[in-house]
Amino acid sequence: MREIVDANIRGIPLPVAVHGCVLPNRDGTFDVYYNSRLDREQCMKAIAHELEHIRRGHLYDCRPVWINETEAEKNIPH
Repeated sequence: MREIVDANIRGIPLPVAVHGCVLPNRDGTFDVYYNSRLDREQCMKAIAHELEHIRRGHLYDCRPVWINETEAEKNIPH
């Protein structure tokens, strides 16, 4: 079972190469942004990917980004 994450999810136009990003808030919530220029399937994958970063605590570790990106992709259906 997945834990519940308190996140605000918003679509905004981002550069083509950026599918999404996540930012922590001071109150313990998160802002998840996905690229509104993507199709629906890609948007859903981007949101799932960013939520996986939150679930795994990637925003608070010091590991190389490539490791966190690889981990976040593992549970996302392609």
